[in-house]
Amino acid sequence: MNEEQSMQPIQQAFEPVSICFASDDNYAPYLKVAIYSLLCNRNRERSYDIIILHKRISKEHQGEILGLVDGKSGVSIRFVNVVEADRELQSDVGCYYAVETNYRLLLFSKLFQNYRRMLYLDCDIIVTGDVGELFDVDLEGKSAAGVEDVGFRWLAYTKRAIFLDHKPYNVLNYCTDVLGMKDPGSYVNAGVLLLDLEKCRQKVSFRDVVETLHSRNFFYNDQDVLNILLEGNIKQVDCKWNYMNNIAFYLECDRKEFRELYLDLYREDYRIIHYISAKKPWNGEVPMGEVWQKYADE
Repeated sequence: MNEEQSMQPIQQAFEPVSICFASDDNYAPYLKVAIYSLLCNRNRERSYDIIILHKRISKEHQGEILGLVDGKSGVSIRFVNVVEADRELQSDVGCYYAVETNYRLLLFSKLFQNYRRMLYLDCDIIVTGDVGELFDVDLEGKSAAGVEDVGFRWLAYTKRAIFLDHKPYNVLNYCTDVLGMKDPGSYVNAGVLLLDLEKCRQKVSFRDVVETLHSRNFFYNDQDVLNILLEGNIKQVDCKWNYMNNIAFYLECDRKEFRELYLDLYREDYRIIHYISAKKPWNGEVPMGEVWQKYADE
């Protein structure tokens, strides 16, 4: 029996806005801030079912996060230990990622067979609007919705290499030659991803996901896997739903060509800020870090 077969499906707590996070114990304090900001900006007339995938978040940290529910109606937070599936999702994660990033691939497993839709969110975010609005987006027949990975603009402009197997690729060739994508412009950042799980299950099996993950040592790990398997089936939504904080950096930098590169992405009505670099607002000064600090201090 493989690990996926041994896991039991999660039952929906109610008919909700369904949200999934994945975290380890080190990130749990920052996950708490993300969830706190989400709950501060929720629609009080709706219900929110929050699932946290993990393998060893301490009882202390779990208790602190569960305490966010106190006094709030229509909110459920549950921790689901997925250690049984951990072996299948192990990979040599590149860049600065933790292995837990791969847990979002479990959305394709039977663990979520009772869910129609799921909004996956990374932990390094701050929510400033109601995520229920994103959850309700018309996918126009597609399987998912996400936001352009705007970091690829800078990589393409500067011709900075992405290395895989000690071989350099420019971002265009990485998408076409390594990932096999027909349209590199359709590549999305998976830190905020809405999935129509019913449609996903029709197109992609969990076995497909695992086999693709282990087919190469991808630079962006499970994000690359998702872009490979869902190419042509992801609706790109406005960047306000995954407002990567490097946008603010480039819009304020001294180099005019960088400002022009990101000018069309300027938003004042951002709904989710995503702190995408290795440096985070809890360990140093970063663009838009003051927004994270505001919620962390409350």
